[in-house]
Amino acid sequence: MADTPATFLEGFHNLDEIKSLKYKRLGETDLFVPPLTFGGAHLSHGVMFDNQTGQPITGHENAVNTIREAIKRGINYFDVAPLYGAGKCEIVLGVALQPIPRSAYYIATKVGRNHNCQFDYSASSVLKTVEESLRRLRLSYIDVVHVHDIEFADFNTLLTETLPVLDKLRNDGIVKYIAINCYPIELLKETIEKSKVKIDIIQSYCRCTLFDNSLVDHIPYFKERKIGIINAASYGMGLLTKGKLPDWHPAKLETIEACAEATKICNDRGVDISRLAIDHAFRTEGIDTTLVGLKDVELLNENLHILRNGLDEKELEAQKEVSKVFEKLTVRHWEGIELEKYRRNKTEFENYLKGLAQ
Repeated sequence: MADTPATFLEGFHNLDEIKSLKYKRLGETDLFVPPLTFGGAHLSHGVMFDNQTGQPITGHENAVNTIREAIKRGINYFDVAPLYGAGKCEIVLGVALQPIPRSAYYIATKVGRNHNCQFDYSASSVLKTVEESLRRLRLSYIDVVHVHDIEFADFNTLLTETLPVLDKLRNDGIVKYIAINCYPIELLKETIEKSKVKIDIIQSYCRCTLFDNSLVDHIPYFKERKIGIINAASYGMGLLTKGKLPDWHPAKLETIEACAEATKICNDRGVDISRLAIDHAFRTEGIDTTLVGLKDVELLNENLHILRNGLDEKELEAQKEVSKVFEKLTVRHWEGIELEKYRRNKTEFENYLKGLAQ
């Protein structure tokens, strides 16, 4: 491809930064994205909304400025969902994008988990969810629609309702590409094998991390089928950060303790383990892009710096010590734990999700 992606606009973008980002094609789509893309799960944090109009009143300025700065510097793919902030993250993103030419960015949102944190993969729910997302985002079409966390769907409903109705929306030009995401990687593959609908992109989370790098083993499968690969949650949903681990985290004790030990090693050396975690994702061959929650311009700058320059010597030394900790791990994932909770008590689990989405 040329030095610049189709989203490049002369006089709007920083050309030097665009050329340094090394865009990749997402599978067989016409979307060319940089290695770093924008996760929007936190866009509504601290924002006050008008009760009547539903529009942000105050507190959204930082998010809006970060989104616009990211676009100018070459970040062209933004990921949100009705689940995030009970639909309010989509609203903030829609506000931020108003003065930006539509050709300068790609938008991904999701179906299957609605703004009330309930699971509904029926055709009628998909149609309603897409319609609501278009309204909140102020768009006439969406570039990518993900089926959100497919492990919680009835598999037959997924194959006979969810994916076919998205295919119809794709044929109608309302949706350009269809994606699926979930935690169990084998389920992504099974869905691809059994679906009569073409799946363009998969999104995997917490499977390209310092403690669990299992996504790498499956990259050839997706590449052979020309399916785009998006990586998310390289921090292990908080396991690989300096912050306090949330009480709701589903990881098993051995994994939590290993991540805590690795974090202490970094802290003792004056190193931020999250920088090691994101560098690992950026250096993993075969992944098309990694989503990162970019809460402000400072974090945007930091991630772009790591992407272009890698780690310093002190961080590289810490990385060697951390790798020794994770080599001893026998439990690297928490597959099935959340699904078991959901099957045991759906109402209780959806209430738990509402707490996470606020």
